Amino acid sequence: MELNSELLINAERLILEPIDKKYIDVINTNFTQEITEYMSFNPNDGKNEIINFVENSRRNLIQKLILFL
Repeated sequence: MELNSELLINAERLILEPIDKKYIDVINTNFTQEITEYMSFNPNDGKNEIINFVENSRRNLIQKLILFL
């Protein structure tokens, strides 16, 4: 499979896609301590923490795509 920053995986009850800025408010509103227990960042620290996580994740994905090519 080829790496793609716009990859979308659709299943019957699940959609997987790379993180995007369009989800910042959803994360900020809905992620609880229980949901984030095993995540690498704590979105409960505020919206800026979420923005930083999304931007860093996208940047890392793009860098890995460049290295892969």
